[in-house]
Amino acid sequence: MMTFRDFRWDKVYVFGPETTRSEVNEKLGFTWSEAKAKGIGKDKKDNFIVFVENNQVTQYLKIPASYGTIVPKTSVANES
Repeated sequence: MMTFRDFRWDKVYVFGPETTRSEVNEKLGFTWSEAKAKGIGKDKKDNFIVFVENNQVTQYLKIPASYGTIVPKTSVANES
C-alpha cells in the first residue's frame, strides 16, 4: 500500500466533469454511497480524483473544471 498524506490507497481513479455517478460506480466496481453528496454528476463543473483501498473510498479531490479537464491515459492506476 502507498501512503499519500494521511490516508492509504491502493488504486486511484480520475473522473472528468462529464462523468455520471453510475459511470463512477461502474469504474470503481462498487457503489460509492457518498458520490451524490460529494457532487459527482451534479453540475458537470468538477473533476474528481478518487483514492480507494479495499473497495472503499479513502479520500477524494474535487478540482474545478475551470482549471481544465483532467484526461487520464487510463481510468485507474495501481500502486507499483
